[in-house]
Amino acid sequence: MPDVLLMTDGFSSAQLAGQDETAAGRKPNPYDGMITADGPSESQQWLLPSVQQCVKTYETATGQTVVGPDDLKPNANGVRVRVWAAIRDFCGQLSLFKQVAEKAGPNLTNDTWRQAVDGFGTIHLVDTPYASIHAGKYGANDAFGLDEFDSTYGPKGDFKHIGPIEDVTS
Repeated sequence: MPDVLLMTDGFSSAQLAGQDETAAGRKPNPYDGMITADGPSESQQWLLPSVQQCVKTYETATGQTVVGPDDLKPNANGVRVRVWAAIRDFCGQLSLFKQVAEKAGPNLTNDTWRQAVDGFGTIHLVDTPYASIHAGKYGANDAFGLDEFDSTYGPKGDFKHIGPIEDVTS
């Protein structure tokens, strides 16, 4: 299908599959030119100060060094163990919970939680520069840009932004 434009909403799985094809030396890489809309790439997220703070907290508590997305290597089973992504996700969920719980007040119930979320507005997420929640909008990420997979981009091939990351709420 050389003349077909492919689009995906499975950014992470498509990214890893494209990188695996790059590592295998597949030419042409079937993922080259695939389009997606997404916020910061994993490489960009890794560099965000909020993600680095989460990683530092984990490293201090465990004494373990966290490997970032650009330096991950598959283990003996061919799997990349993405500890950094788990830290980002759990840290982000805890941060989101804390922000809403503080707005809900000392009597945290389902009703006070819903009221806090319904009137929240802009919120800080660990892995993205633009985010908000409010009544009827419970997916917080507001940062998207058009990306294209390029097997020659970065050390392993990656989606690269072909447009700016924008706040899609405006």
